[in-house]
Amino acid sequence: MLCAKTAQAKNALDAQKMRGHDDGMKNARDVIDNIGRDAIAQKLGVALRRVDRARTEERIPASWYAGLCELVGQDLPRHFFTFKGLGADQ
Repeated sequence: MLCAKTAQAKNALDAQKMRGHDDGMKNARDVIDNIGRDAIAQKLGVALRRVDRARTEERIPASWYAGLCELVGQDLPRHFFTFKGLGADQ
């Protein structure tokens, strides 16, 4: 069962997709802003300050990939994440 904040974030993303704005996530910061820091922290069990740091650095930890893809209901570009062997230009 989804927590209230995660459900709220999912509903917001579903509404965006219906309006045709799901392609608005052009970088890591957009991903975090679209999902919401509270929903990310809750889903992943991380501190809000860690989400804020990922947003500021515009690099999301690779370990968050599956959880964030689940929240948005689609695969996210891997170059937003810190997978080893992926440079910023990939």
